This record gives sequence, C-alpha cells and structure tokens, in this order.
Amino acid sequence: MATTVLDGRPIAVTGGADHTMRVWDLATCEQLYSRPTTEPFAISAGLVNGRPVAVTSAQYVLVDGPRYDNTVRILRVWDLTSREPAGQVVDGPWFSEAQALTPRGRLLVSSYAGLATLTHH
Repeated sequence: MATTVLDGRPIAVTGGADHTMRVWDLATCEQLYSRPTTEPFAISAGLVNGRPVAVTSAQYVLVDGPRYDNTVRILRVWDLTSREPAGQVVDGPWFSEAQALTPRGRLLVSSYAGLATLTHH
C-alpha cells in the first residue's frame, strides 16, 4: 500500500493476489477505481512532474494468463489521473526488491545488486 494526493484528495493505492490495483479516497474510504495488473508484489506512489503516479512491481508476466516467472521482474508506472500505464521496465531476477518515489519524482529501486535511481520521461 502507498499513499499520495489525487485532485487535491489524499488517496491510497493497494494491490493484492487478485492481480488488481485499487485506488481509494482516504477521506470517504470509498474505492475510486481499480485496474487489472500483474504486479501485486510492491506498490509505491508519489508525484512525478506534478502528476500523481503509482509504481507496481512483480515477478509475473502474462503468457496465456498469469504465471510465476522467476527470471523476469516488471516495474510499471501508472498515471493515476488518466488511470493508464505510463511506462514499464522489464529486467532480470536481480531487479526491484523494493522501490520508492522521491519528493523530486525519481524512482529508487533496490535489489541484490545495489541501488539504482530511475527517472520517468
């Protein structure tokens, strides 16, 4: 779970084993929307260039439906305003043990190999 602000309202972004990312209004405790995704492993959220985004990560890929693949990790950036994916990074098994968005909109990714900083364009 992660929190940020969308249209001036505090929100939470959650994900789970049902392969769904959900966006919740924290003032009303109501679900604003949901999106199917293969990335329930970890979620971070914040602002990139003033736009609210969520970043999801997992070891799942779609090949005739969801399946566990220990060799591929996916980081996906979601634009929370448009409700659409805004970018994706796919890499090997060392990638993305955890991630966080900095106040400057950079994505920090930790792994067995160390720490990387990514910027979203």
